[in-house]
Amino acid sequence: LPDPVHMPAVPVEIFDAREKVASEAGIDVLCDLLKDPLEAQKQAAGEALRNLADPAVISNMRKVVSVLLRRFLNAETGEYAKKMDNVYQVMMEAREPSTFAAVAELATNILTWEPPPGEDGIDASTRLELIRHIVRPHSDPYVTEGRAPMVVHQLLLLIGFQQNVECLAHQSVGAVATFFRFLTFNFRTVIRTQDLLIKLLAGPSLTLRSQWAEEICQGDNFQRLMQQVIRRKDDRRISAQYRTLLNFVLQQCNQRRLMVSVCAIREDDISSE
Repeated sequence: LPDPVHMPAVPVEIFDAREKVASEAGIDVLCDLLKDPLEAQKQAAGEALRNLADPAVISNMRKVVSVLLRRFLNAETGEYAKKMDNVYQVMMEAREPSTFAAVAELATNILTWEPPPGEDGIDASTRLELIRHIVRPHSDPYVTEGRAPMVVHQLLLLIGFQQNVECLAHQSVGAVATFFRFLTFNFRTVIRTQDLLIKLLAGPSLTLRSQWAEEICQGDNFQRLMQQVIRRKDDRRISAQYRTLLNFVLQQCNQRRLMVSVCAIREDDISSE
């Protein structure tokens, strides 16, 4: 019998699927799956991309961003496009909160990634578009209410970066209108939205603080705010948060414009009914 110690060994190659998925080709396939007609498939692809786009793993994040922002000629339309368009599309159309959450978390990972010195991250227009699509309400109000807690959660993470706050304050995002809509939802969403507004009004930039306050004090917006203050007056925690929010608004806004908005509100417009 042969001596087992001296028998030639055959190396066993182990196939690791993670290496293929984390390659640019694998990421490209996941981006295409975001266009799948089945929402479950979109969710799975979004979750896989989110997991790959970990800001702590520079190599993977670099590849994900590179694939998403690379321009290519769309054979169907004859126009240049980006895989990032698929991310925008899912955020606009997803009906299931879990599907929206997967892609919104992917967007948040990208928006909070700080590339190594000397490397470019995402451009300003992509940053604005990602934030616009996170905030944008769904056409179905019930879907909007279902995804609202996730929207607020992602924004609370994003505003730790000044560039994101500046994009959130952009007129095209319509953030304040969306936030006021969230203030009509359930207790948890209201509390978290109040937290978000207070943090924005207490931010480091005087210009942005004033901008948030001025937009809140506009006629229709301020009327909607006062309606919610009155309707929630019996809820101790929510009413306390509203007092804090109003204090920040009064400190930052133009008092003359505020008085014009207040005088234009009729008593019937802010009843508790």
